[in-house]
Parts: sequence; structure tokens; C-alpha cells
Amino acid sequence: MAAPSPSATAAATAEAAKAEPPYNLEADREGRLKLAREDLGGGTKAIRVAPIFIVAGPSPAVTSSATPFIEAVIAAYTNGRFGKAPAQAISIYIFPEPTSYHGFCRKHYGGKECISRFGFYEPNDRKIIMNGGADGTLSHELAHPFVETDFPDAPTWINEGIASLFEQPILAGRGEIHGGKNWRFPRLRNAMNSAKEDPSVRLETLFTIGDDDFRDGSEDLHYAMARYFCQWMDEKGKLWPFFHAWRDNAKDDPRGEKAFIEVMGKTPKDASADWRRWLRAL
Repeated sequence: MAAPSPSATAAATAEAAKAEPPYNLEADREGRLKLAREDLGGGTKAIRVAPIFIVAGPSPAVTSSATPFIEAVIAAYTNGRFGKAPAQAISIYIFPEPTSYHGFCRKHYGGKECISRFGFYEPNDRKIIMNGGADGTLSHELAHPFVETDFPDAPTWINEGIASLFEQPILAGRGEIHGGKNWRFPRLRNAMNSAKEDPSVRLETLFTIGDDDFRDGSEDLHYAMARYFCQWMDEKGKLWPFFHAWRDNAKDDPRGEKAFIEVMGKTPKDASADWRRWLRAL
């Protein structure tokens, strides 16, 4: 069968765009409020937070206590960090303990337990599912839709690096957020003390990790490297200048190495020793 002509394809695309109604935020939020009550059952508390978030959970106390935290994190993310915020509604389901959290995943995601014991972001549904009973890292999951909106071509390693930086959030004041040392550090320290793994703990390696490779058998190490790269850069006041420079020139700088040189004055390879000294001192 012959492929359709370019003019026919263009006409079909235009017709499809015409047939699809424009996105309606208010209708989406109302629909998500209703769906949350259907998904989570009687007693569910569902509330709006900021322009786009619907926060819901079977425990009204847990839902209410999360609201000021979410507002503080969003205020920080939009304060000179991410240039664009998500425009479409996102649901946040917060469960008070692991049983209900994993039960929800088994019911709605193919009969399996949740992919993380803490929480996860499902971009296709625009849902963040959190296990509040395991000190769920809500600020981590909130970062993902911001990264994906502001820098759609961001490689997985920088997306997860920024998100995991805020697993241990330090909210120093309105509009400010930083990350403290957290549970991922021992994995990185152990790798640096391993003759087998230490050679890979280098910035030049981090910058070349592809999306599929990031989630290979060394995923936990890759997370730790990405996270502590971001913490190192943030402490120097360089993380967001680097992120912005990379985002704005990603077409010509897909791996971010040019942006790093622009901001740091060194290649990732030349800066690796400085990063490793900082890690040793943590």
C-alpha cells in the first residue's frame, strides 16, 4: 500500500486537531476530584492545591498535613529553578501505610505491587502515588513533572538526579529548597571503596549514561551519582545555571557537557577530582 501524500497527511492532521477539543483545566480538576473519590472510596478527602494539583487520600489527616508541604515545594520549584510549570492537572494520592498503597497498585496497575516502596509518578495518567507511611519522598516525585515540562529532552540521569536531590528537602524559607545528605550516600561511598566500581564513579561517566543504561543492574549507583552531582552543584550555586544552559541549548548539547564547561570552566572529566574530594569529605 502506498504511503499517503504529504498534503493528505497534513489535511488529516489538521482535521484531527480540529476535532480534539481544547484542554479545559477546570473540567480536568473536577473530573480528578470525582475520580479520586471513586478510586479511594468512602471517607476520601480530596482538595485542590495550587493551580493544578488535586491531593487526595483515604486518611484526611495525612492529606491535610501534606498540603502546606506541597505548597512550599511548588513555591521553591517556581522560584528561578524551573522556567515552566506543568499546565495540566496532576493528581496526588497519599496513602497512610504500605498495605493500602500497594493494594491500590495491585488493583490499578496490573496486579503488581508499586514499583517503589516510597512513591512514583505516572506521567501517562498524570498521577503521583505516595506511600506516606514510609516517609514517602513527595518532593522527589513533584520534581518530575516540572523537569519534564521545562526540559522535555532531559536525560533520565539529570531528571532523577534533581528529583532525588530533594528526597531530603531543606526548605530554608519561602521559595527556597536544597537537599541534604541522605540514604543514597552509603551506596556511593561503597562504590568508591570498591576496586571494581570505583573507576566508574566519575563525572565523565555520569554525563554519558543513556536512559536505558541508567536503569540497568547498577541503577542504585547511578541514582546516587546523579543525586550527589546535583547536591555538589547546588552547594556551589551552579546547579540551576547549568540546568538552564543545558535546557536552552539541548539541541546542540544533548549530553550537557558544553553547558557544564560554560558554567564550571572545566570539562566533566577535569572536574571529577574536585567532585570526588567533596564526596570523600561528606
